[in-house]
Amino acid sequence: MLSYLLARSGVGIALLERHQDLDREFRGYFFQPLVLKLFDQIGLLDKILQIPHQHVDVFKFVDHGKMLFEVRFDELDPPYNYGLNMPQPPLLEFFIREASQFPNFTYFGGTTAKELMKQDNSVIGLKARSAEGEIELRSRLVVGADGRYSTIRKLADMSQTMDKFEFDFVWFDMPKRLEKDYPLQIKIEDRGMLIYIPKGEDLVQVGWVIRKKTYPELVKKGIDDFIRTLIAVEPDLQDALPQYLTSFKQCSVLDIQVGMTDEWVKDGLLLIGDAAHIASPFSGQGNSLAIQDAVVAHDAIMKAIASLARCKSRR
Repeated sequence: MLSYLLARSGVGIALLERHQDLDREFRGYFFQPLVLKLFDQIGLLDKILQIPHQHVDVFKFVDHGKMLFEVRFDELDPPYNYGLNMPQPPLLEFFIREASQFPNFTYFGGTTAKELMKQDNSVIGLKARSAEGEIELRSRLVVGADGRYSTIRKLADMSQTMDKFEFDFVWFDMPKRLEKDYPLQIKIEDRGMLIYIPKGEDLVQVGWVIRKKTYPELVKKGIDDFIRTLIAVEPDLQDALPQYLTSFKQCSVLDIQVGMTDEWVKDGLLLIGDAAHIASPFSGQGNSLAIQDAVVAHDAIMKAIASLARCKSRR
């Protein structure tokens, strides 16, 4: 998103993506109402809403069969009174297509950052590797937007302060049953906490909260024991789950981390998104914070460029 905004503003941009394509697994499918407002303010909301998605009016917390509380997005002022469930690959592809309309934008797929180029104490670009070989990109600013395990952050030797978090999530996708509604909700019972996140028209993402580093114990007890535990919390899974979930190979573990990079900025370098701050995965906070970072960074970068241009004009 930052690349698109800067390209639209006339700044020369090179966007490096480590993977060859974007057709891979992402955890963040939910976008908060504030994100809709930001999409609208940059004039792209109508186009984005053409990507297959679902409106989310409410986020429910159910404790032992009783509604603990609801987050009612539909009580916010319209038109930004709903959340959005949308797969990330088509959204990322959309921003790349939009940015590619500008001749000052270049996209490098399958390209991995390997080394920061420095002059004195300033970052002046980076060296990267692609299928075609090594490349050098000199730039006035390098932005690290490469997630919680940021390569750019490590290359810049920027330290993090991590908070303690006692839980991890076990996730798997499950086909939706046509006759059942799958709201965005957290369900709490004696046996544990189960999370439903709608994922497209045909799938629902199911999350199970475990104590950190206990996944090997869960696997050791076997998939049948795991299924019985889930059904004890959500009896509606009785029919579909045993036929669908047959192996822990269908599951993945999200290592919950919460932390902050101690400094986000060095001369010639900026971190945004999870590279700068790792948020709890609850209710799409990471997506929202990263997009806000992009909007603020665009504003700050353009003001810096304008200031330098005024200096040149005055001289």
